[in-house]
Amino acid sequence: MKRSIQTHNCATFTEITLVLTDDSGIRDVHQRCFGQDSTTDVISLNYDAIPGEAGGRSGELFVNLVCAWQNARKTWAPSQELALYIAHGCDHLAGATDDTSAGRQTMRRRELRWLREAAQLGLLDKPLLIPADENRRL
Repeated sequence: MKRSIQTHNCATFTEITLVLTDDSGIRDVHQRCFGQDSTTDVISLNYDAIPGEAGGRSGELFVNLVCAWQNARKTWAPSQELALYIAHGCDHLAGATDDTSAGRQTMRRRELRWLREAAQLGLLDKPLLIPADENRRL
């Protein structure tokens, strides 16, 4: 992830708050922040540093646990889907965008690389098995 932040030339984050929520909670955030009355998997919000205080930016990730549970597949545990959402949110915090097919593909490759690295470090609850249909999800 550090490489991604450097690639996107982002300010250092001094704090990232992770909020685990459900469909109702994320719908509320989606409505309040973006005017969209719908659920989603993850919402990333960036905040500038407070003037006069040392430090960098802060961010919030709102992650939909219900969505992660429902979208998990046979070879992909719900915890790994959740990890993907967190990686995706961090990618957005770092400045990445997925408003084009190429942007989505670049982000997904980077996020899956982060998950593979996390699995190699023993940070995921079981070995990472990328679902065969992953490329179709891009």
